[in-house]
Amino acid sequence: MIGISRTPRRGPGRFLVHKVVLLFAGGAVFIAGALLQRENLVLLAIPILAVGVALRFFEREPEPDEPEDAGDGDGEVGEGGEEQDGMEDTRGAAG
Repeated sequence: MIGISRTPRRGPGRFLVHKVVLLFAGGAVFIAGALLQRENLVLLAIPILAVGVALRFFEREPEPDEPEDAGDGDGEVGEGGEEQDGMEDTRGAAG
């Protein structure tokens, strides 16, 4: 039995919009060629769709510069490990 281990992807790929546009464009060219009985349009749709499939292999995710649990970088870490974002806590302040 052949086992292919593949880590699951996080979020949409870099070229998702491009692949969707190419899918619809290739499909539209194909349908137009079929309806108009133009073989050249049908043959043109094949490379358009092939480019969309080929983009899948160029979707390498960029290497992370920092560990995942490093936070989002919006604020600073204050005393006690709490993240400070410049806003003071006024829940217990009087007046």
